[in-house]
Amino acid sequence: MYPSIQFHFQLYSWILLISTILALGIAIMISKRRDNLSVKYLVLLEIAVAIWSFAGVFEAAAPTVALKQLWSQISYIGITTSPVFYFLFALAYSQNEKYCTKRNHILLFIFPVLTIIVVATNSWHHLHWTNITINPETNNGIYSYGPFFWVFIVFAYSILLSGIIILIFARRHFSDYFKLQLLALIIASVFPFAGNVIYVFKINPIPGLDWTPVAFMLTGLILALSIFKFKMFNLIPIARNNIVDTINDGIIVIDNNNRIVDINRAILNMIPQQTGEFIGSIITNLPELWRHTLTAIPENSNGYYEVAIGEKEKKEYYDIHTETIYSRKNKKIGQIFIIRDISKRKQFELEREKLIEELQDALTQVKTLSGLLPICASCKKIRDDKGYWHHVEAYVMKHSDAQFSHSICPDCRQKLYPDIPRHKD
Repeated sequence: MYPSIQFHFQLYSWILLISTILALGIAIMISKRRDNLSVKYLVLLEIAVAIWSFAGVFEAAAPTVALKQLWSQISYIGITTSPVFYFLFALAYSQNEKYCTKRNHILLFIFPVLTIIVVATNSWHHLHWTNITINPETNNGIYSYGPFFWVFIVFAYSILLSGIIILIFARRHFSDYFKLQLLALIIASVFPFAGNVIYVFKINPIPGLDWTPVAFMLTGLILALSIFKFKMFNLIPIARNNIVDTINDGIIVIDNNNRIVDINRAILNMIPQQTGEFIGSIITNLPELWRHTLTAIPENSNGYYEVAIGEKEKKEYYDIHTETIYSRKNKKIGQIFIIRDISKRKQFELEREKLIEELQDALTQVKTLSGLLPICASCKKIRDDKGYWHHVEAYVMKHSDAQFSHSICPDCRQKLYPDIPRHKD
């Protein structure tokens, strides 16, 4: 279309090209975790930024007003969609996926689509740009804004600020480890916003230079550092809203790769180490006894298991309830272990069983003694276990509830009192 026109690629254009490559690189790095909704939105955000930056490469190098307007129109594909993708990412990452519905997607993208149409047809109405000139010293395009541009700015800034506020308020629901991730995301979000404010409101030290794509390069560097330093998006807070630090049961959450995603405070009473030492590591990095216990539970199993940890006097008992965690599309994304210390209850049960056993032994011994009573063949006295002899009546009354009443049987009466006549019955 412009065969005889030469683009003038300067330092700014190369910076924008680096920003483009960095955005695409981040999208590729995190796309392996695209089963997570927040990662999907971030991939789309990075693609939108890449389109914005790539179009900016040629817009900055274009020597004519017509070419600058053309590449600016192309850049608006990324400019208009990036705030929406950022807002959706903030919702999903803060565990508010319930708002990421198809209906809300349509509502959020109505205005960006309208803006792209208005920008593409600007030459007919000049509602977005009223005039475009070129700074002869820097070759930067100087844009004069129409009324629709300010409407778009209100929309874009509102949705960007909403996303940042969502992430800020989400920090209180995350563990310390994920708060570092979230802080990195918030800082990364501020740079492009600040760069765009400098450009739009013409407080620019270099007139016509759009600092927003440059700021996105800094954002990309922060995200890249977070990916390698904090393993961001290798670990996603998939269940944090369901894990609260106020409950007494210990909780461990792992992802599909058996990496520990989160643990709550109660588990620290059971595992005497700091939380940060476990999050992000493989479950086999737990203390030896815990490692053998949790890995012995069948994978993807749901149910209750009673385990004993330790030996003899130091043995502790735990009730472990395990459940598989599924995404909204019924795809497995992890597993949760709910652990309850039942050592006291188990100790009580063991003591009760021991007492019952002792009582049964005592009862057996009583029955044995009652069957081996030494009795005098002449006077019929009974000898106790201390060697003393007792009358039968005294011994039986002492060792039972029986009471004696004395009388004379007919045979003894005839023998002792033969003169007393017998009464006929």
